[in-house]
Amino acid sequence: MLPTVQLLRLDVEKAYQYEHGKPSNAETVTQLTEIRKMIDGLTDMLSKKDHLPPDEYLKPKEADLIKAFDLAIQTESSKLRKD
Repeated sequence: MLPTVQLLRLDVEKAYQYEHGKPSNAETVTQLTEIRKMIDGLTDMLSKKDHLPPDEYLKPKEADLIKAFDLAIQTESSKLRKD
């Protein structure tokens, strides 16, 4: 696994553990679970290849991850605005 991806996975795991411990936080926990699955799927695929796949494959995966992070951030921001 690439070091950058490992660091990303670790940061997502920390965020998951933190958010999981908060009450009434199921939506964010679900979103972080999906992000973890996306990263795990990507790292599994990368670990089975002896070379990186072409950008045509990786760019959509990157875009999907960005959208997932944006959704999780928006969810948390909307909670702050309600308080």
